[in-house]
Amino acid sequence: MHSRRKFLASISAASAATAGLVSLSPLAPRFLLSSAAYGAETDAGKPTGERILVVVQLTGGNDGLNTVIPYTDETYRKLRPSLRIGADRVLKIDGSLGLHPSLTGFQTMLDERRLAIVQGVGYPNPNRSHFESMDIWHTARTDLASRSTGWLGRAFDHDASRLSAATDPPALHLGGEVQPLALAAREVTTPSVRSLDQFRLETGGSDATREAITRGTSLPRPAENDLLAYVQT
Repeated sequence: MHSRRKFLASISAASAATAGLVSLSPLAPRFLLSSAAYGAETDAGKPTGERILVVVQLTGGNDGLNTVIPYTDETYRKLRPSLRIGADRVLKIDGSLGLHPSLTGFQTMLDERRLAIVQGVGYPNPNRSHFESMDIWHTARTDLASRSTGWLGRAFDHDASRLSAATDPPALHLGGEVQPLALAAREVTTPSVRSLDQFRLETGGSDATREAITRGTSLPRPAENDLLAYVQT
C-alpha cells in the first residue's frame, strides 16, 4: 500500500509512461501506469490494445491550494502566512496558477498536453457532511433516494446486454477497502481483488497446465444457473 504522498510522487516520476490514469485504490502505481499505457496509441496512430480507464480514488483530504497554487492571490498569501508557497518556488502554469514544486512530472505532462486540471468542481448547495458528500460524488446524485447505483455502475447497466455475453467483467476493483459505491450496478457485477500477489494463476511453471486452464475458462458457460455462472466468471 502507498501513502498519498508516495503515490503522487511515483506517478509524477513515471509520467512519461502513460497518457491517462485512473484507479479505485492507492495500490501499485506501476500496474496502473502499465494498464493506462496499454490502451494508449503509438506515435504512428496504431492502437496498442483495448482502451482501459483507470480511476484512482485517493480517499481522504488533499491540500488543493498547495497542489495547484493561486500564487498571485492576495487572500491565499494573507490566510496562509506559513503554509503558502511563493511565486519563486511554484512550477508556473500561467500568470496566476502554478503546481507544487515537487510535481515536476505533472508539469512535464501538462507541457506535453497529456494532463488536464479541473478546478472548482462542485454542485449547487453543497452538503457539508463528509460521508454524504462522498456518496454524492460516487453516485452523481444529490437526491438521497436515488443513490443506489454509482456513475460507473450505471454505465455498465446501460450496456448490460453486450456485457453479459463478454468473457471478462467490464471492471475490476483493486484494494482492501470496501468496493466504492461508484461501481454499484443493478445488472452487472464488478469483482474485487484485495491483492494482486494473491490473484495469480498458479501452474507450477507448466505451460501445458496454463493452456489447459485457459481453454477451459474460454468454453461457453451455461446460462441456466446464475450462481454457477457467477462462480465460473
